[in-house]
Amino acid sequence: MAFLDKVSGTLAARSREMAGKAKELAELNRLNGQIHAQQNKADKIYMEIGKVVYENRADWENIDINARLELLDSIWKEISDLEKEALKVRGVQLCESCGMEIGRGVSFCPKCGVVVNTEEEEFDPQDAPEEDDGIW
Repeated sequence: MAFLDKVSGTLAARSREMAGKAKELAELNRLNGQIHAQQNKADKIYMEIGKVVYENRADWENIDINARLELLDSIWKEISDLEKEALKVRGVQLCESCGMEIGRGVSFCPKCGVVVNTEEEEFDPQDAPEEDDGIW
């Protein structure tokens, strides 16, 4: 009977681990979808800016694209924040010196040797926002 208890405990632990990985994957997919949507918005704004500049090329002084540029700045900030969140979910961070992805808890970047900030908290799949799609 102890053998069956041990097997069922192992199976339960593995199923919890798989559920956590599935939730992590779902969170990454959600973040990547948001990143893609923001990149599409940025592309449309680039097109609008190009069209305005082209259509008003004879009168450069009267071209007003500042609102579009500010919107682009906010979109790129949002993309940066989403990418940082995705790195956190994946359990990696970027080296501030060379940009290499490195695992959490590493003290030095294996590429450039710089000391790595290890104070950020790790992602816990239990902390991910609940999806209201009936899957979880």
